[in-house]
Amino acid sequence: MPFIVPSFAKIRDDLLRDLKNQLPDADVGPDSDFFIRATSVASAVEGLYQHQAWIVRQIFPDTADREYLELHARTRGLSRKAAVAAQGFIAVTGTPGAAVPTGLTAKLGSMSYVTTHAGVIDANGTASVAATAGVAGIAGNVEGSVAGELMAAPPGVTSQAAIVNMRGGVEEESDSELLARLLELIRRPPAGGNKYDYRRWAM
Repeated sequence: MPFIVPSFAKIRDDLLRDLKNQLPDADVGPDSDFFIRATSVASAVEGLYQHQAWIVRQIFPDTADREYLELHARTRGLSRKAAVAAQGFIAVTGTPGAAVPTGLTAKLGSMSYVTTHAGVIDANGTASVAATAGVAGIAGNVEGSVAGELMAAPPGVTSQAAIVNMRGGVEEESDSELLARLLELIRRPPAGGNKYDYRRWAM
């Protein structure tokens, strides 16, 4: 049978009832000192009940708050997957032989992309250098080729550029995703390499 947490009014009324039983002549009306004291005590007791209910929710991973969910996960060797920045290429044009340095930034709207490798403009006046999104997450993903602009084009390189096939950007693992992995491990613990182990390793 579940425990029924009394309401604030019920706690206060019970205090006043017990007081009246001990002191039949006591004034427990709304304007009385006893009523004010009972109200104060009932408020504190109600807070304790609420805190106990919160503690109970943290005991179970499927009702725990974010930080306690992570604590449950850590006891099983799991940690939240971090956000990943999209990776792709920046295509630039310019004078053949001009250098394209590492750390060159290109803008696309509010997003920035930074070259991670150096390159050289080829005989056709183009170069494609590896780059990564400046901010992790899906916002950095770009399909195909989209026109951007270099923030500080080096000598021999035009400021117009193209952001090409930026892929692989993912958001930080959500609470629900972490919980799903944790429950999968709890419900199907390691079993010497059965089919569930292979699925978990792949995920």
